[in-house]
Amino acid sequence: MPASPTDMILKKLQRKMYEAEHYKRLWQGTRAQLDYLKEHADITRLKPATGKLRQEQLELVDVCNNFFEEIKELDIKPFLIAGNLLGAVRHKGFIPWDDDLDFGLMREDYTKLVNFCKKKYVVTDYTKNYKKSEWNYVTGYSQLRPYLKEYPNQYILDVWLDQIQIFYGTSLADRKAIDFWVYDFYDENYTFAEHKQYLEYITQKKTEIDNIAGIIDFLDEEVRRNKNIVKESKNIYFGIDCVMSYSKPFNTSFIPYDVIFPLKKMKYEHTEFYAPNKEMEYLFFEFTDPMKFSNDLGISHHHVLRDRFIQEYGL
Repeated sequence: MPASPTDMILKKLQRKMYEAEHYKRLWQGTRAQLDYLKEHADITRLKPATGKLRQEQLELVDVCNNFFEEIKELDIKPFLIAGNLLGAVRHKGFIPWDDDLDFGLMREDYTKLVNFCKKKYVVTDYTKNYKKSEWNYVTGYSQLRPYLKEYPNQYILDVWLDQIQIFYGTSLADRKAIDFWVYDFYDENYTFAEHKQYLEYITQKKTEIDNIAGIIDFLDEEVRRNKNIVKESKNIYFGIDCVMSYSKPFNTSFIPYDVIFPLKKMKYEHTEFYAPNKEMEYLFFEFTDPMKFSNDLGISHHHVLRDRFIQEYGL
């Protein structure tokens, strides 16, 4: 007697439930292995990346050194931050799965760099044409792609909402990115508690503005009129037009001047870059535990998105 439609549906459901349970057990086993690795492996002794990623990392360092030669006349000193400073401390170079370079600059030097690049290089500011809801990695790569093809192996200044980037390459497949993030000095009579409240105000205002151009204009105006942003002081923090102001809720104080300055040179792969004076103290302003394995262990975020875009939309 053939199975009834109800029996067939039940069998399919049972099979799906079995498969779901099977994959759940696989995931739990993999998770346990990863947790074991994190607990027992020495994070400072991980091997460097291999293959294409390693080649791209080393090429990026060379592109960065060449770019720094180009801007030598500015007499500015970009300093390692974020995962790249973490990499310099732990690995004397890239975190094995990292795929970009991040540098900090104080406001005066950041402005010098922006103005210089606007005069000398191709400038893209296509983010201004979008609403917040429209902007994602697909629109970003779609807009960047023709610039790389039209200006191969030339520096391209990409102006974003919360940073600037220097791109270099011939296509999305080989494009290199150097990111710069802005920092400010804050008045010594201005408390960090007051600054946290101010950041909440900025966050709220940003939610009320639908287009990216409007947010950029709003932040520019806030920087200009904010009297607590000063030329120099003992207190430093990420600029209000830097995403890190809003992504480090664990911070309870400004960054002391002597944590960052005087800058010092640190080995980074086959070269040296400037870094904060007290690099470990600085890292605790960016990471709750700099020597802990991250949740994105082994994931090269930019490569994942780039490769997904190329697969779906082509070069």
